[in-house]
Amino acid sequence: MACIPNTPTSLNITTAASAAGWQAFDDVSTSALSQYFGFKAQVLTFAAVASTTNQHLVLKQLELQETATAGNIKKAKMLVYLYTDTAPTAPSTSAVYNASTTNLACAPIAIDTANYTRVSDTVWTATVNPARCLRTGTTATATNIYVVAIVDQAVTFAASAGISMRLTFENHTAL
Repeated sequence: MACIPNTPTSLNITTAASAAGWQAFDDVSTSALSQYFGFKAQVLTFAAVASTTNQHLVLKQLELQETATAGNIKKAKMLVYLYTDTAPTAPSTSAVYNASTTNLACAPIAIDTANYTRVSDTVWTATVNPARCLRTGTTATATNIYVVAIVDQAVTFAASAGISMRLTFENHTAL
């Protein structure tokens, strides 16, 4: 699906206003996680990313940042699901996540170990540039993007681990 090339309705970079756009998952599970398990039973909300309902967006960049004590960075493979309209069910840290297709904005975005780059001994950031076209929904919350992230490999995070995410969109006009 190709996005219609319209004039952006707002700044090209749109994401959460606080913390330079980074949204943090509260507490990362320290249990042994199997493939397709959630590392946190949480859905991130990127509020008011779009300007209106039925708006076209292009996801230009997705960044996932892992922090942990030196030597405990896992650089885990992840799958990221984006939703519009309403938040999906949060993933479980003890069961395979069966992604809902209701309000799913695009196919899952894969983060591979090779996508991570070292920022410091305690911070690694994975960056992917998916160039995915999305269209917001029709409800009052359709300007939000909801994010579910799950591990795509068996992994155990350290007690010191933290995971944050930042999304960068290019906004286009609504039809």
